[in-house]
Amino acid sequence: MKLLSKPNWINAKGAWKKPRRLHIKCNTTGLFECPVLNCDSEDFKSLRGCRKHIYVKHGWYFYFDAKPNLDEVLPKHLFQKKKLVKQTRSHTTFKLDSSFSLKFLQWLSSTGGGSKTKSQSQMSARKVLKFLKFCCADTSSEWDIPSNVIDYCLGSLKMISDFIYHLQEDWSVGFSGVIGYMNSLSNLLDFRRSSGVCDLNMATLVATEIYLARAKKSLSKSMRKQWHDLLNVDHLSKIDCWASLEDLQLVIPYHSPKFMQIVTNATKPAACIPSHDLSFSTAFIVAVLFLMVKATRPMTFQFLTVTMIQNINGEGVIDLTSFKTQNKYGFDSLVFTQEVVLIVKNYIALIRPRLNPSCEYLLVNRNGSQLAKFSDIFGRIVFNAIGKYIHPTRYRQIVETESSKKLFLDEQFLLSEDQKHTSNVARIHYKKLKSQDVAQRGFECMQKLRDNSNNTQEINEINNTINQIDFSASDDISKNINKATSSAINPVKPPNNGKRRKKTPFSELEDDFLQRGILKHGVGKWSSILCDQEYSFDSSRKTATLQVRAKLKKLI
Repeated sequence: MKLLSKPNWINAKGAWKKPRRLHIKCNTTGLFECPVLNCDSEDFKSLRGCRKHIYVKHGWYFYFDAKPNLDEVLPKHLFQKKKLVKQTRSHTTFKLDSSFSLKFLQWLSSTGGGSKTKSQSQMSARKVLKFLKFCCADTSSEWDIPSNVIDYCLGSLKMISDFIYHLQEDWSVGFSGVIGYMNSLSNLLDFRRSSGVCDLNMATLVATEIYLARAKKSLSKSMRKQWHDLLNVDHLSKIDCWASLEDLQLVIPYHSPKFMQIVTNATKPAACIPSHDLSFSTAFIVAVLFLMVKATRPMTFQFLTVTMIQNINGEGVIDLTSFKTQNKYGFDSLVFTQEVVLIVKNYIALIRPRLNPSCEYLLVNRNGSQLAKFSDIFGRIVFNAIGKYIHPTRYRQIVETESSKKLFLDEQFLLSEDQKHTSNVARIHYKKLKSQDVAQRGFECMQKLRDNSNNTQEINEINNTINQIDFSASDDISKNINKATSSAINPVKPPNNGKRRKKTPFSELEDDFLQRGILKHGVGKWSSILCDQEYSFDSSRKTATLQVRAKLKKLI
């Protein structure tokens, strides 16, 4: 029978909504026993090993008192063995220690080759050797490929085109990976020209250079299109990877009771807190920093120290520019509220010492060293709360996208500058909203132009005239329609008395209505502000006059 771990039992029929919390005790011999009755496993030396045994072998124990009938509570597809499809990729290539490879590596690390590091040079050389092996597939991998063969392969545009197709179709390399291969071939092209080639080969290499430039340009265009489709807000919402700020505000209240319970237990010196609870507390602090302090880069929080938290000034500001690596990473400043400072100090006093820290950084892992992988930690704790995986970069995108709806332009720029991040997703969303808003406002303006003209009367005259036409006389239909449309479209203009309408100046009350309307509906929603029943503007006011007045009063 196939072993079903804990995740397989979550959606079982009759399962508890909340999994059981394990309470494993140590026996008199210092070993840990499995709490499941009639379990034939031996005792475990570590608590972690016992928990893993229950997680894998007795996954039902988290959701049932007794092991249920598998056929009744679980679907049958869980018991069907999945066929493992082994992905095979041909990585056959020439050896990296051949004479050509050594010369090429030496040239890449030189000034003329770009002063690449050892790892960068080896990576570029391996890509070139894969291309040469693709062109010379029948040769041995130990063959020291001569220079004339290299020039022939590099000068054959068909071989390069077939190699690109091979990368995309057979090896499933993405656009950015193929561009990397093309850059390596460009390095090989420069290497061969610097080594000295004949005039005939030089002309061939010029054609190759033009082809590589066009190929990279085409691949970059396809890659940008793919990014536009994958990073679209609608696409991310469709795959449930986009959340609103209101959803993210539920994360901290969801996990707060468990964190406070762990802190309360940690106040007892003799209390034994499981390691997974300590890790949860660290993950909770990570979420607090991202959601309650600032949606900044993970590296900013990674290098926070205990001393920085203890030396927070009265305004709650931490200036990270004094950190020893600020020239390399470019840290920014953080602003802590009193609530956040209290939460973090409780973590420092009660939770962090139990992790046996071996460094001065605020956030440490179970081994006591500096915590890393902030994106994974933040994503998991957000997913447990709202069921959506949001990493820090996407969280910044959500913040900037929401700012387009609720903040003024100068406030949006300040927020983006504070985050040290420019989001392509937010920029695309801005353009989309602006396009929709411009189209709507343009349609409303055209409607007003039509209302102020005789268009409605003209259309009615056209319809009435056409209805009076006798369509039984088919020969005169076109003549009658042309006559009807010409007489309706070119009406007699009323005489102009030469009088100009007097403008009504804005009152202080109307300025107040305008300011409140912008805060309520947003910038650009002039029609909504004008039609709002809470505000009473003069009957002569138009959307254009509201926009001009808002710019004059510096409200936008």
